Amino acid sequence: MIKFIALKEFKHIIRDPRSLIMIIFFPIIMLLLYGYAVNMDVNKLPIALLNFNNCEYSRELIRHLENSGKFQITYILNNIEEINKLLKRGKVLAVLIIPYNFKEKLIKDNTLYCQLTVDGSDSNIATLLSNYFERTAQFCLKLWFPESFDNIKISILPLYNPELKSRYFFVPGLIAVFMMMISALLSSITIVKEKEAGSLYYILITKVKPYQLILGKLLPYSFLSIILTNIILAVACLWFKVPFRGSYLLFIILTICYIYTASSLGLFVSVSVKKQEGAMLMAFVSTILPSIMLSGFIFPISSMPKILQLISNIVPAKYYLTIIRGIMLKNANFSILYKDTLFLIAVGTIIYIIATLRFYKQIKFFI
Repeated sequence: MIKFIALKEFKHIIRDPRSLIMIIFFPIIMLLLYGYAVNMDVNKLPIALLNFNNCEYSRELIRHLENSGKFQITYILNNIEEINKLLKRGKVLAVLIIPYNFKEKLIKDNTLYCQLTVDGSDSNIATLLSNYFERTAQFCLKLWFPESFDNIKISILPLYNPELKSRYFFVPGLIAVFMMMISALLSSITIVKEKEAGSLYYILITKVKPYQLILGKLLPYSFLSIILTNIILAVACLWFKVPFRGSYLLFIILTICYIYTASSLGLFVSVSVKKQEGAMLMAFVSTILPSIMLSGFIFPISSMPKILQLISNIVPAKYYLTIIRGIMLKNANFSILYKDTLFLIAVGTIIYIIATLRFYKQIKFFI
């Protein structure tokens, strides 16, 4: 008897290709994702250079920095005013400033002096970056003047987080991850709940149009997500003492764009599955894992393989992390964050259109 029951279950598994694919490919995908994305070795950190003393020593220092594999000089600056703009936009993690008297101090006192302005919003990366730079500077000084190995004076200026508190980095990131997960989960059960209960037919035979049904379903959950965002933000600022230096109105407007994208993703899930449990599982897998692993929340994207860097460009949390950290820690305005905002709106709209078209195709069987 057990033999026949087991054979029957095997036939059910084979006849359900979706479950079979999940069983076989999901662990492999997770292994590859974690194996490549979870990389504690930080490489190719983007930095900018402001060189006021283009001497042979400064050029050699720069060459050693690039050859180390830890740094990648992506911008050459001409004046100090460009520093804050680049760091606010998140284009670089630090700016190396080589002063006018760099060679003079090096020859006269055998002292390597320069300034490193780092983005303190990511305290871990800022600390690692400073340590990597100091190690390279020590190597160069030992190469030039073996007897003055310890004469290094590096002025480290961490902007936006002078005390390098790690919660300033993690708490805004957690808000981004939670809101993606919550918004997608809430909206993922909208349509599938009606399909599972068998009430979708009775709704569709009324004068309600499909797009009206979708919007009517999404609005309450989106409103609830906004309320949850404010509660989480209040806890972050009042309990964890994370500063909020930017515009609250701008924060709410751009967060609505993020919730719109997350809700559209949840809607796509809702019209793609038949059970609420499957919808919630699919929403969880498609939101929280990419938001944690591929958004730059924990691991720097620059240290990931090229294929994962490309995939990270379609992860909404990557862009919202720039928005929320920019507003909360850097007092960034819309002129700095508009590109990330436009991406969220564009992705949300594309997903919403695909989900709506898929829903229209499904309801032809009812109408």
